[in-house]
Amino acid sequence: MYELNVNTTAMWDTEHFYELMDDKRIFSTVDSKKIREQLNEIGALPALSNHYDWATLCMSYALIKNHGQNLEKLKATPNTKGYEISSFKTCFQKQSHLWLAILSEQLFQLYPDKKITKDDLYQYITQLWHVGASELWALWERCKEFKQGSDLEARKAFAQELVDLAHKNLQLAKPINPDSTSTSELTNPSVFDDFKQDSKLKEAFDSLSIPVKSIDYLSKGLRYDCYQVQLTKYQDLIKKHDEICSALGRNETSVMIEPADGVSFGYKIKILRPQHEWLERNQQDLEQALRQYQPNDFKLPICIGIDEQGHAIFKDLFDAPHLFITGATKSGKSACMRGLLQSLFTLNDDGTKIEVAILDKARVDYVCFENEQNLMPNQPIKDTDKMLEFLNECLVEMDHRLEQMENLGITNWADFRKTNPKPYRIIVIDELAGLVKVNKEVSKVLERLTAEARKTGFHLILSTQTANSENFSQTLRLNVPSRLAMKVDTADQSRTALDVAGAEKLLGKGDHLIKWVGEPIIFAHSYNL
Repeated sequence: MYELNVNTTAMWDTEHFYELMDDKRIFSTVDSKKIREQLNEIGALPALSNHYDWATLCMSYALIKNHGQNLEKLKATPNTKGYEISSFKTCFQKQSHLWLAILSEQLFQLYPDKKITKDDLYQYITQLWHVGASELWALWERCKEFKQGSDLEARKAFAQELVDLAHKNLQLAKPINPDSTSTSELTNPSVFDDFKQDSKLKEAFDSLSIPVKSIDYLSKGLRYDCYQVQLTKYQDLIKKHDEICSALGRNETSVMIEPADGVSFGYKIKILRPQHEWLERNQQDLEQALRQYQPNDFKLPICIGIDEQGHAIFKDLFDAPHLFITGATKSGKSACMRGLLQSLFTLNDDGTKIEVAILDKARVDYVCFENEQNLMPNQPIKDTDKMLEFLNECLVEMDHRLEQMENLGITNWADFRKTNPKPYRIIVIDELAGLVKVNKEVSKVLERLTAEARKTGFHLILSTQTANSENFSQTLRLNVPSRLAMKVDTADQSRTALDVAGAEKLLGKGDHLIKWVGEPIIFAHSYNL
């Protein structure tokens, strides 16, 4: 029983019952914190909204696996602080009374001859949290060993083990009697709700009369939980996007649907998590990705974003051969552009390989590159008249290079560089619409540059907030087949940029769709720079 205080022989009172659940913080060990971070990174865990979801998952697992009475394991818990939860009620939410009864009974059984104090209760919570986390990590190691060669299958086995345990415990449980609660009534199904998103998807498809063969959890992405759905017969789920969002009770920007390669009647569905659960990638992560880049046959390697699993996406600007980028205000376009340029400078930094020009009326977004050795003199250019003057100079240089190549009988720019090592010239134009609006001649100059520049080592990166026929003409669209669209305002702007709708439904905040020449459209994020 509980020891109330030194001034009474009573073993319990109502006031003490509430005191046990207030005014004392709960701490995890550093190890249990690290285990959650590792399982998150692997993609084995469902989306846990907060620290107390992780705490109750670990404690539930420890108790279900009968570790709550293993004194040896409990005493081995290191006395260090990881996560912090403000109180008992915060940790256990609406089930705090049930959890107090369960934990108290476990403690009374563990120490039958001891008067239990409030400190004992909170220490026991930390111990269970730690033991449960350690056992979950051991479970993951077993799943990985059993499913060697397939992380996806290992993750499925890990999730299924937890779901099976939950179902088994639910079957053994009796209806909760508030006057008499025992350990056998540890159901706590809310801990496993995150594994049941597939059930919500199934209910949504049933309500829309969409026949489903299977729904499988794939992974936890940077912002989205990813599922694979296989239908029993063909239906175009992409066209039913808004209906599916409505059936799930979600807005149109929080659900993404795309075909699943290699699966008949298959689709991948990404469901957005709350923003506080997003896994961000910042300047340090970009620098690490660039350091780890493995040289290949790319002539002008460039990083164009991160996939949902957090892996950097590298492409060859030489193949592009030009890139068009669009995105509305606050879509994350500026951060995306800075990431592109940083990767370009870093991965092509031998001093002679590239020269970069930046035409930016605002100028402020690219101040960080002013000291790059591969930046051309007097850059960035912010005066629109000087921008047009520079572009005309590029036409002259392009014609000069073409003439030199013809005289040598060389048609390939890479071969020409072996005898005349002139640098590739990358021209970055930020806010193309403003430049075109000021001087209509710009469009004609750009059309000619994009048509012939690749032959002579010129590559353009064109950026604008609004994609329309005025600043991205039909001729430019033909000459610039590689496109990147952040969130745009309308479906028409998306079709102008990508030839298909969809970018208008992006979340923003760095999300973008990439249409690289000769490849299907892919979804990516930007580094948070």
